[in-house]
Amino acid sequence: MAQESPILLAGTVLLMTKAKNETTEQRENRLNWWKKHHALHLEEDNAKSRQRDQNIKILVLSHYSTENTPICARCGIVDIDVLAIDHIMNNGNSHRRLLGIGAHLYGWLKRNNYPEGYQVLCMNCNWKKRIQGGL
Repeated sequence: MAQESPILLAGTVLLMTKAKNETTEQRENRLNWWKKHHALHLEEDNAKSRQRDQNIKILVLSHYSTENTPICARCGIVDIDVLAIDHIMNNGNSHRRLLGIGAHLYGWLKRNNYPEGYQVLCMNCNWKKRIQGGL
């Protein structure tokens, strides 16, 4: 079984799994290279991650929109920065506890073949739906 040990980088604990038949020296060399690479490419890696998450969000919102382009189901706004997935049956709170928010939800929807029960709403319409009792 692989042995895991935590590494602390930028306040985040990462688990690095020991490769099969890897000596302690090889593992230390690999971890040192990874730490150096991570420090040198942190901004670039973060930018790539944000772009990937944004692309998944656009893909998912497009799928759940009627015109295959991200658009609020109620008011028709198309500003991607204010659009989000809404649980039609108002069970988002329990679903978020299982998955997390943001990219986790969008990735889950994509991996699960876009299940039914979701719609695209802007933040204003989502809030209005909430105060109107989920209507």
